[in-house]
Amino acid sequence: MAQIIQDPKAIFVQRLRALARNLDAISKGRGRPRELIDDFVNAAESLLAFDEAFKTRPDEELIRRALAKLHEEE
Repeated sequence: MAQIIQDPKAIFVQRLRALARNLDAISKGRGRPRELIDDFVNAAESLLAFDEAFKTRPDEELIRRALAKLHEEE
């Protein structure tokens, strides 16, 4: 069975956006407060995978671009 290789950068961006969207929604009285811890864990795990793959953390520009397009994946 072939192993699927996933892009750590894309996964990080996706999980960071999911966390940010949920935080934004919670601050507006919506969102999923019960899932917030999972969102943090998923974002942290993807950050570790990014660091392992690229031997560095995401730069500020990547984070800015990811969050500027926050609702793109909805």
